[in-house]
Amino acid sequence: MGRSLSSGKKKGLDAVSDQRGVLAALAIDQRGAMRELFGKAMGIAPEDAPAEKLVPYKEAVSPTLTQHASAIRLDAEFGLCAANERASGTGLLLAYEKAACDKKVPGRLPSLLVHRSAQRLVKASADCVKLLLYYSSTSSEEINNQKHALVKRVGAECMAEDVLFFLELVSYTDELDDNFARMTPDIVTQGIYEVSKPQYRVDVGVDVRVNHREKALERGLQTAGVENSENVKGHLEAAVPWQTAMKEKGLARH
Repeated sequence: MGRSLSSGKKKGLDAVSDQRGVLAALAIDQRGAMRELFGKAMGIAPEDAPAEKLVPYKEAVSPTLTQHASAIRLDAEFGLCAANERASGTGLLLAYEKAACDKKVPGRLPSLLVHRSAQRLVKASADCVKLLLYYSSTSSEEINNQKHALVKRVGAECMAEDVLFFLELVSYTDELDDNFARMTPDIVTQGIYEVSKPQYRVDVGVDVRVNHREKALERGLQTAGVENSENVKGHLEAAVPWQTAMKEKGLARH
């Protein structure tokens, strides 16, 4: 903790942040989810939705919405044309992972794009390399060891290219039962704590799902028996640990 950013990583952080040091990114690196939407609209199965539909959609959205964002988050499969259409001064985060993993497979192990590397993403004008990772401290040691090794690999690649490494954690459990609301703060905290260790070389690590589900989490905590408002507040505060982690890394909160 407390390590300073290299010149290249600092340049990347500045590129994806606004004048206040806030990362306000437009995220359209989704692939599977967008295919589901197109499939539904076309009356076909998501896997039958043509990938070609994603390219013009992202290309059309990019120039308009990036006027109101500090950066755009895209995939290197269908988003490179959209990257070229982003508004002037807008930073670029490129996803290194394949489309969302199969949630039916225990562990939700991620895969990297076969024909990409941090070096190739930088050559494609990425200011930041992004990796999405489903993570749970409740998973088996075997599963988490594979995830730790993958994060180390991407961290090493990013260090070699002197490019910012942005890790997007998605907290989960294989069994989404009534205990999940109780477990979420600990799972998020332990995940951020783990990837903040220096061997991973993660520059920015967040669990972005927490803010979006605070109300749902609050309802879940109350349903699970955490009725006292102060106790609920404590659980919610514990579910936002990246603020401390980022301060320790000397990074602006995004």
